[in-house]
Amino acid sequence: MNSLSKKDVKNTVTGDHHYLVLKDDGTIVAWGDNDCGQCDIPEPNKDFVAVAAGSGHSLGLKSNGSIVAWGRNDCGQCDIPKPNNGFVAVAAGRIHSLGLKSDGSIVTWGSNVSGQCNVLESNAHFVMIAAGDYHSVGLKSDGSIVAWGDDCYGQCYISKYNNDFIYVAAFDNCTIGVKSDGSVETWGHNSNDAKNYCKIGVKSNNLIVVAR
Repeated sequence: MNSLSKKDVKNTVTGDHHYLVLKDDGTIVAWGDNDCGQCDIPEPNKDFVAVAAGSGHSLGLKSNGSIVAWGRNDCGQCDIPKPNNGFVAVAAGRIHSLGLKSDGSIVTWGSNVSGQCNVLESNAHFVMIAAGDYHSVGLKSDGSIVAWGDDCYGQCYISKYNNDFIYVAAFDNCTIGVKSDGSVETWGHNSNDAKNYCKIGVKSNNLIVVAR
């Protein structure tokens, strides 16, 4: 593994059993389970601005708006649709992938076994994306959240007060939304006791920590 210090870290993401760290210099450091090549970062390892990790695949967003994918590809989760440009964000589910375009639309690829690649409503005005195991989530510019795919635990059943959200996240069978007033709402597996399941905490610097 390449040398790494805390001051170099821009972002960290985890897959099932592998880890990706995006460094301030635009390179990625990866370690953990590599049975599908999910830690074998394609060359050139530079100019990355965002990363995402699925069960056995990894995604990296380049500064030129293109996406690089590597690792497990049995469901096409690494087959980025063309044209591969204009992306501003990436997200990875267990075996599917999402890309947010600069025009506010979402592009999906990979497994669609639970409809996680079928973007609901008008595919426009999205500003943030997230992905759980088999569901997908998008935050709209009006502060509302849209979720689709597997809903076996209610992870796609967004609160009736679906407004004023400024941040969205997803993992496993859980969806998390942060309101403009700093409050946190959760949906999905054990969402009525989310602090036990998701172990949500807020640091002194206002960063939200979610542990499985």
